[in-house]
This record gives sequence, C-alpha cells and structure tokens, in this order.
Amino acid sequence: MKKFIISVIAVFTLLPLMAQSAPVTKKDRMLSVTDSYIKFTDKDLPKFDMVGIFLPRTKVRKVENKKETMYFYLVETQAATANASGNLMGAIKTKTGGKENIDWQWIEASDVVAINAALAKFKVEAEKDCAAGRSYIEQSYFTAEGFSVGYRVVDGKAAWFIKMSPQDPEIMSKTGENIFDAFTNAQKEIEALKK
Repeated sequence: MKKFIISVIAVFTLLPLMAQSAPVTKKDRMLSVTDSYIKFTDKDLPKFDMVGIFLPRTKVRKVENKKETMYFYLVETQAATANASGNLMGAIKTKTGGKENIDWQWIEASDVVAINAALAKFKVEAEKDCAAGRSYIEQSYFTAEGFSVGYRVVDGKAAWFIKMSPQDPEIMSKTGENIFDAFTNAQKEIEALKK
C-alpha cells in the first residue's frame, strides 16, 4: 500500500513538470498550425557582410497559413557560426533529397523593427562610449528567441557583433554600418513584401 501511495504522489508531482515544454517561438507558432495550408514567399537579399570567408545569405520571408500571416528576416546560420568559430567544415552544406540542408535564424518583423531602434540608440551611445575613456563597455539587444546584436568598446574603439543564439559564438562585423544597413534593408523589404 505504501508503494502505491508513493507511486501516486510521484506521478502527480512529476506530471506538471512533464507538461512544461520549451517556449514556442514565433516561427514555431506559424509552422505548427494543423488543418491549414502554409505558403512561403521569399525575396533574397544581399549576403551579410561579416568578417570571415563564408558570408551568410539573407532573405525576407512571408509565411501564410489559414489563420495568420507573418514576416521574417532570415540569416543563414552555418556560414555565420563557421566564421565566428573558425570551423570551416560547419559551413559545408549537406544535400538531402536534392536540396541543401541549411539552417536559418528566423527574426520576426516586429523584432527587426526593435533591433533597428536599438541599433539607432547604440550608434549614438557607441560614439560617446569610445570617448569615455573606459577600458571596456558592452551593450547588447536580445530578441525573445535569443538573437542578439550589440557592440563593445575596448580602449576607445568600438567593435560590432551579432549572435545567432545564446549558445553560438559572436560574429564580428567589419564595420557597424553593415549591420545597420542589413537590418534597415530587411525592414524595408518586409514592408514591400506586405504590399
């Protein structure tokens, strides 16, 4: 009888923990709709000009299903993280069923707008931070899905970076301007795709 009671208590204690799942991303929410169609409309954009041999491809994507339509900015992750980690093999694409198996970081349209607002703020503050005479200053903006963009000032010089997810290495920019241009262009192209 004791074993039965302990088993029942254990089951009811563990059930709530087992029911908890990972947070659903905006991408997952769009792609997991059942009893519906899913339609993708892409527009390729220029490669993301970052430090390294492999330049990440980018595009904007419209995703439609029966319930809603969302817009995303996609950045190829293999090329980006291969550059940051120095692992060139990470950028080699594999073929599955005649198609390249490529991972993309999906950044939803409202996050692109928020990133652009953060970058505008950071651009002004980075200049002040360079002149501040501190040995180290860093500032970042993070989306709910874990993508981040930011800068650090070391000995009066700013270096800009993006990070695909919290687990990935930082990807350094040649200049901050290429990050500003990429996200500004992405926001404009998403607006054009909405028409």
